[in-house]
Amino acid sequence: MGFELIAEGEITSTPTPQLLVDLTGNGRYSGYLDLTNMEVNDVVTLIQYIMINGVFVSYRTQQYGGVQSDPLLYIEPKECVTQIKLTLQQNTGPSRLYPYIFILESDNDLSDMLQRALGLAQENYFLDQTVYANYQGTPIMTGGRIRIYSDKASVGTNNNVIATYNVSATYSQNKLQTYKVTMV
Repeated sequence: MGFELIAEGEITSTPTPQLLVDLTGNGRYSGYLDLTNMEVNDVVTLIQYIMINGVFVSYRTQQYGGVQSDPLLYIEPKECVTQIKLTLQQNTGPSRLYPYIFILESDNDLSDMLQRALGLAQENYFLDQTVYANYQGTPIMTGGRIRIYSDKASVGTNNNVIATYNVSATYSQNKLQTYKVTMV
């Protein structure tokens, strides 16, 4: 599982809702909004929207008032395949600056590892550039290259290669002693 910082900055709150962040694309998004600058008579409203069928629909409306005892607001993760946006509005009190960060949680690392594992289990797998040694008149493989592919149509080509590995083998008295596969 990987994390990527996708938005960081400060928003100036006003009596009209201000766009805090607009997140587009597949992923799981979360964030933090720092309400430290709120004072006794301040009230702010945070609205979260998710796009459904091309229209933004309000998901959650939260109001915060006064000095916050725990001023760092955690915006819970939301899965998105379309678009998410958040707005912030200063209902009472003067405009203030509120720092924020937003994070994209990605499973690309996991997906890549799974594809490599499937490839090494010989799914969409291609061994070439083999090297042989002669042992008592019998050829024995001592090396080669393995490439794994994202789809079966590409196997044996230079297209859609997920990973490439070098293969080496050592023998003693016609018996395999070591067999090593290393990622290039």
